[in-house]
This record gives sequence, structure tokens and C-alpha cells, in this order.
Amino acid sequence: MKKLFIPSFLIAILFTACVDLTGLDPVLPTWSTSITIPLIDRKFTFADVIAKDPKMVSDTAVNSEAIYSPALSKPDPTLIELPNLTPKASTITQKLGIVPLALPSLPTIAFTALLLGIPTGFVLPGPDQQISRTLPIVDPLTATVFDHMIIEEGRLVVKITNTFPFDVSFPSGIRLYNSSDNSEFALLTPPNIPKNTSIAVEVTKSVNGKKLTNNLKMDMIIQTIGITGTTLSNSNKLEVRSTFDIGTPGTTATLSEAKLLLAGDFDIYDSTYTMAIQQLDDSTSLKSAKFESGEFDITIDNGIDCDIVIGFLLNELKEISTGNPFQLKSGSTASEFVKITRKTTFKQTVKLKEFEFRTNQGAAKNNLSFGMRIKTLIGFPDKRVISKYDSVRVKITPKTKPNGDTEPYVLGQIVGRIKPVYIPLNDTIDVSMGDVTGTFKFAEIKFDSLIFNLNVFMSGGFVTDLNMKVKSLTSNNSPRDSMSTGKVRLNIGKENVIKFANIDRFISSFFKGGLSLPSKLVMTGLVEVNPVDIYMDTTKFGTITNKDSIVTDIEFKFPIRLGIKDGYMSDTSDFAGTGLKSSDIDIINVGKIGLIMDNTFPMQIKVKAAFLMKRTDTSAVADSIIMYVPMTADTILVDSSRYNSGGGAGKYFTLISLKPEDFDKLNKATKLLFYSELRTSSNGATVVRFKKSDTFHIRAYSTINLKVNQKK
Repeated sequence: MKKLFIPSFLIAILFTACVDLTGLDPVLPTWSTSITIPLIDRKFTFADVIAKDPKMVSDTAVNSEAIYSPALSKPDPTLIELPNLTPKASTITQKLGIVPLALPSLPTIAFTALLLGIPTGFVLPGPDQQISRTLPIVDPLTATVFDHMIIEEGRLVVKITNTFPFDVSFPSGIRLYNSSDNSEFALLTPPNIPKNTSIAVEVTKSVNGKKLTNNLKMDMIIQTIGITGTTLSNSNKLEVRSTFDIGTPGTTATLSEAKLLLAGDFDIYDSTYTMAIQQLDDSTSLKSAKFESGEFDITIDNGIDCDIVIGFLLNELKEISTGNPFQLKSGSTASEFVKITRKTTFKQTVKLKEFEFRTNQGAAKNNLSFGMRIKTLIGFPDKRVISKYDSVRVKITPKTKPNGDTEPYVLGQIVGRIKPVYIPLNDTIDVSMGDVTGTFKFAEIKFDSLIFNLNVFMSGGFVTDLNMKVKSLTSNNSPRDSMSTGKVRLNIGKENVIKFANIDRFISSFFKGGLSLPSKLVMTGLVEVNPVDIYMDTTKFGTITNKDSIVTDIEFKFPIRLGIKDGYMSDTSDFAGTGLKSSDIDIINVGKIGLIMDNTFPMQIKVKAAFLMKRTDTSAVADSIIMYVPMTADTILVDSSRYNSGGGAGKYFTLISLKPEDFDKLNKATKLLFYSELRTSSNGATVVRFKKSDTFHIRAYSTINLKVNQKK
């Protein structure tokens, strides 16, 4: 027996009854009598259909109305793919600058009468004298700790006092020179130095760029003026005091180079951090972020010819495990400061997954700021050249792929601003609404109160727009119709229910021309995270993680409320005959078939039936009709009270007279063909409700009057 099963709308199946036939072997009486043989007794309710189709439910709150609600498969969540950062390498170099060491102090030279070779204790007869003197002015102990120094900025200040009873002059000036190569360091030309005073005469000379060696000497000619008639004492002297400054008393001259030994560590107290940035991305700004992957190397090259201690900062990186700011590691010890051996390179790889990016002031940034400073020169026992041009270089270099491209920094979480992210959505949902074109056809069908919603849920914290299109496919995957949401701005963190307009028209369009209901729904669309209008506003920030996703699913259901115009259905059921033997046919006086139909469905049903005889050959010719019911081949009209607003209809009864030879035909029948015309009120213009209790009941029986005292 062929059964029609239409899950999407079940009206078509209501009249595809499974016919139960019970053949009785009559006992031939020896007297005249009538017997009744049941042929069909089939009650078909809408509740039976609901029980067979899990997509059908019953809304008991609304008059047991039947609801079609398929359990649609939900697409997997679509993860939000965060933008990768495309970092660039960055370098800072800090020169030592001015060598942070002091010039050696020069000894004070005191020329007494004895040192000048002038006798004391009696009146000098004259005349005036010129006395030449050359002497080293670098302390011998100091001379052992350096070879030379080059002055960056400074002046030589010479103060001369004269307590002799005569004036003094320096006709050739006072010359300072390096005896190793006779290079002049400074030449001063002091005025006459007055007698008998402790007030010094000051003479200065710029020594910028001058080289000072550990064998610096002072050369001068001392000219006495008015020595005749004077008497000298041992306390009389000519004193020359030499110092260095940079133009103001109390300041210190600076060096650009020195070859020296450093007996102890030298802290550079005025060293400040030299800052730089590593560009992370040109379109993403971060307030805070966590990373899934990404690495960079910190490389520190010490170009100074001594061990050093440097300080290093990465302002925005905080270690996740401790919450501490980023620190370099020397071995297993982390510190702001690290010691680097002379003329070597320090290297450390930073795995961003271990750190969180967090700006100090809460402002969004698209870079990492880092800095370094030279804190300490470590003492060394041998003489080395230290220059202001010596430098320490720090380089931050992202890792590269085998092909040389830069490995991106992959974000796992972000608070900040990101450029618009576009996420395509593509999915196909099997709605399995069936195909009714085989046995059920109609000119037009009308639906009512369909619910077709797109439910969208997106986690995260960025403004997001959605534009979706739903395209329907028939059972042979042919596109039929489509609907679009237009651009919709979603409520983040809440379920968004997007209702499609004109859904009744959308579904009804499938039935024009006898098409089938949708078999598949193809969803295509685009999600725009942080749309352009939001991104252009630099005050707008959001938050999102790589675990955030967008979930879409279709909610599709409708009560069985239909308007059917010129619908019809055909189907066949097996038939086992009347149960009469051929020899019984000639004792039949008369026979009738009684047909009773009850219809409580909200539609008009016109029924035509015929008994078929199956062909015994193998030809493709259809089974032949051997008898119509009614025998005039007219249709049987079965209205219902829910179709006929006047009420009182819904049952049909008729008796069909049969001749004995008609029973012979029925015995040859193998199938019963039903052909039903279906129509709701106003020829389908009125939409009606189908209920769980709706019933179509078909009963058929035969009444046979037999002859009495007839031999077999």
C-alpha cells in the first residue's frame, strides 16, 4: 500500500487512507436471507499525523491547534577572527655621550726665593732677573691611572698670587704641553702680577678638544720687575694654581675620550632613559590586549670596552603569571637592570602569550614603548679607551617566517579600536518540508501566521552590523525565492530576533504551478564588526576575544492554517475482494454497497473512487478500471460544519445498487483508487485552522440478498 507522507504540511495525507478490508466467507443458507459484509472502516484523525511526524506538535493552549515546527539543525558558531598585528622592527641607540669621568686635578705650584735661586735676608743690589722653569704638573700617582684624556668642553683657569716685594711678569706666557709629542695643550698670557698681595690674578684659556696626557708639563719664564733694593724672606712666594671648569666656577670640564683604568664601578647618575616605540599596527589601537601567539627578540649590543649595567623598560607589557611589569632576565633572575659584558651582545626572546598589553594611562595605543639607559660602568684593571661615541644599541625584532615575512602578533583578546572585521556567513539548513507534487496538486494554496525568524547571538563588545539573505531551494535544489534582512545593527550579548516580512508570500510562492515546499534554506551574509562609521570615531572603543562568536539559526514554524484552492489528491489502496466464490454469484438476488463518510476537517472534500484490476502481463499499461463508485463516476461531496458556516453538513451516506455480475467484477479488483478534490472556504481565499481532533472517517459495506433452497 502506498502512503503519502508530507511532513511540512499534512493536508495532503489526510485522504491517503490505509484501507482495511475484511473479507468474510459467507455461509450459504438454505433459505432466503440478507447478509452484510464490511469492506472498509477507516478513521483518520489529524492526531495520527502528528504522532507520525515529530515535526508536528499540538498547541493545547489554542484549541489543540496543529503546529508545524521542524527541529532545524543549528549551524556551528562562527568564531570572530581578530585582526593580526603586523609589527615592525625598531632600534634605539644610546651613546655614552660625554665620558662621565673627571679631569685629574693639577697641583698648585709655589715658587719660593729658594726655588727661583734668589738669595734672602739682605738687600738685593739688582738688576732684575729672568728665570726659566719647566716642570711636570700631573701628580705621579694620577699619571699611572690614565694615558690621555680629550676634553669635550672646558677651560683652564690659572690663578697667580705674588707676595714678593717686586712685580712679576711672564714675557713668554705660561705654556702647557704634552712632553711625549710636544703638542701644546694651552698657552696663557697673564698680565704683570703686582707685588705684596694675596689677591690672585686670574687667567683663563679654552681647552675644548684639547688632548691632555699623563706627561703634561708647564713651561714659563719669570721676569722680576723692581727687584733692586728689596730684601726677600723665606715666606715670599709666587703661587700658580691651575683648575678646570666649563666657564663657571664650581663646574667640571667634560671629556669626549679617555684611556684609563677604572679602579671601581662608576655610576652614571644623570643618565636618563632613551625611549623608542615599536609600531604594532597602523589601524589597531589597544587599551589592553592578550595574545595567542607572537614573539620578538630583544637584542642589546654593548659597544663599550667595559662591562656595563643597563636599565631596560617595556612600559605596556605586564607578566600574566605575576602581574609585574616586563623585566629582562639574566639567567633566571628578572630585573629592570642587566649586566652586559664588554663588546658582547645580550639576547632575550619575548613570548607574547605570557604577557598582557596594558597602557599606563588608559589611552589607546598602536605601539610598544621601550627604553634603555646606561646605568653603571663596571671597573676594569687595565687601561682602555672610553669614548663619548661608544654606544649601546637595543633592537626589537619580530620573528620571521622561513620565507622572510614577519610573523604577526596574534591577538586573543582586545580592548580598544580595531579596523572593521568582515565575517562571511554561509550555511545550508535542511528543513525537509517535503514534496507534495506526486499525489496532491492545487491551483493555489494560502498560508497564514507563519513564523520565520533569524535568531542571531553575538558575544563580544564591539558594535556589529549584519546583512543576511536567505535563499530557498526546492527538493531538486533549484532556487525559488529569497528574503533579505537588510543591514541590521545587533544588540551585543543578547539574542537578536530578526523577523522576515512577507513570509506568507515567500512560502506560498512555492505552490504556484504545483511546486514543492522548500527543502533547504541557504543562508548567506556578512557580519561587519566595528563598522566604518564607528571605527572613524576615535572615541569609540570595544572589547572582543577570539572565543567570541556569532551564532545564527532559523526559527520556522506555523500553525496549520491554510487556504486551499482547487487542490486535489489521488492515491491507491490494496483491495482483497468481497470474499465470495464464483459459484456464489448466481445465487445472489440483489446487492448494495453502502458508503458513509464523515468529515470534520475545515474544508470541502469531493471524493471519487474506482476499483482497479491489476494487469497480469508485464506491459507498462496502467491497471484498468472495472467499476466506479458511484457507478456514474460522479464525485461525492463531503462538506463539514467547519467548512459550511451554516453547520449541519459533514456526513455523507449513499447506497449503490449492484447486480450479481458486479460482484464478479469486484472479486477481480486488486486496488481501490481514491481521487479527492480539496477546497477551503471561498475557494481558498479564506484561511482556516486545522486541529488535532479533525477527522475523516470512511466506512463501506456490502449488503447481499441470497436465494433460498438453491443447490450449490
